[in-house]
Amino acid sequence: PKRWYWQRRHLSWLAAGTLAQGGAFALVTCFALYIRELGPQAFPTATTTGVLHALAWASTFLAGSYWGRRNDQGQASDSFILASAGCGAAILALIWVDSLWLVALLRLAQGFFFAALIQSVMYSVSDQVAPGQQGQAIGTAKSALVTGQLIGPLVAAATYSLFQAAGAMTVTAGFFLAASLLMTTFRYSTYPEVTHS
Repeated sequence: PKRWYWQRRHLSWLAAGTLAQGGAFALVTCFALYIRELGPQAFPTATTTGVLHALAWASTFLAGSYWGRRNDQGQASDSFILASAGCGAAILALIWVDSLWLVALLRLAQGFFFAALIQSVMYSVSDQVAPGQQGQAIGTAKSALVTGQLIGPLVAAATYSLFQAAGAMTVTAGFFLAASLLMTTFRYSTYPEVTHS
């Protein structure tokens, strides 16, 4: 059907992708503020923040093929649920640590889990439509992700102004946890994943 995006499975994926990308960009917004509030560090805040972001992205880079293989095995929904919850838990745990080593380990874990999210959204949305609609599906999914990029920083900034870094980090984790809960609700209240070969 032309209006494929009104189907519940596609709306669920698009909404979950929006939330996950919102969490990612909220984290970019508030992470430096969180590092600054940890207290004096051996290196400037900008340097420490950049290195920790780089560690997370390196973890994402290394984990990409692992999550992609799970998608090929028909586990995209389960991967997204697990990985989004993992991102949320890792970010939430940052609130209670004060050692840069622990922060680095949690960012590595968050990067590992994040590798699953966007590719699972793109894979599932494009794979669940007819071949003639895949380009539109990918474009629509990309627009949904950009929506998250707009919402995430705005929410993180507004929360920081009221509750400082801990509040902004909590909201950031909430984006990921909400994405996981949304996909869990969809995954286990409807039917097994259906894909077009």
